[in-house]
Amino acid sequence: ASAPAAASTTAAAAAPAPATAAPAAASFKVDTVTLGSVVGNDHKVSKAKTAFAPSDKTIYASVATDGSTPGSNLSAKWTFEDGSAVSDTSKTVATDGPAVTTFKVQNPSEWPEGKYKLVVSVDGKAAVTQEFDIKKK
Repeated sequence: ASAPAAASTTAAAAAPAPATAAPAAASFKVDTVTLGSVVGNDHKVSKAKTAFAPSDKTIYASVATDGSTPGSNLSAKWTFEDGSAVSDTSKTVATDGPAVTTFKVQNPSEWPEGKYKLVVSVDGKAAVTQEFDIKKK
């Protein structure tokens, strides 16, 4: 009678382990995405905006995250209104608390006017979508 009791105790002890592991992985998240054309030394956009001029050569996205991760894949996919890809980049982030990661897109010539979208994902799952416009002032 003692052998089955030991087996069920072992099974009960093992069952909670995956439940505690899942929240730990989910504790890393994207808080905010800020767009702008200038970034400071702290990797943060210094003046947030969602409308850019066709002549703005570089558009930055400061991605503020919270939580801890031994190494999550943070990606930024920039697309034009017709769905065509502008840029798709990713960075591995390892942090024990709040952090800021910067992504950027550059265009040596003028940007086509229209609506654009940035989707920031964590480990392949979309976390935040930020839309922005490029138009003449």
